[in-house]
Amino acid sequence: MKWKVTIGLLAILMGIFGSSLWSQEKNVAAPQKGNGGWVQLASGVRVLRMWETKNGPKKWPEIAALELSDSQYADFKKDVSGFLNKQQVFSQPVQPGATNNELPMSPSSTKHNGWNSICAHTMTSASICISGAREEEK
Repeated sequence: MKWKVTIGLLAILMGIFGSSLWSQEKNVAAPQKGNGGWVQLASGVRVLRMWETKNGPKKWPEIAALELSDSQYADFKKDVSGFLNKQQVFSQPVQPGATNNELPMSPSSTKHNGWNSICAHTMTSASICISGAREEEK
């Protein structure tokens, strides 16, 4: 039951923040950690730590938006917890067993350009993510 509520909340957050998060101009120089903007963690990996933004939610649960290239997303899918920990997405390591739920692509979409993920991290270090392809219309 809790996972259904979490997925629902993540879907709502993607709907609320989705267009404004993914449409922000991408700067070549990544902002420094803690300034409330997008941070380049590695090639093909950017994070927006919502709890660091001015109007974002409080610290717990920590919610992060990720922009991932196709190759980084493949690594993410293989081991969600390991990926989140390796990239130091959250303030504390994530417990093994973090899950990712992938949204289906739209029937009107034939191509995509990377992936967007929203991940929640609780005080007990449990984590769940929801991901969708950055689709291009026909």
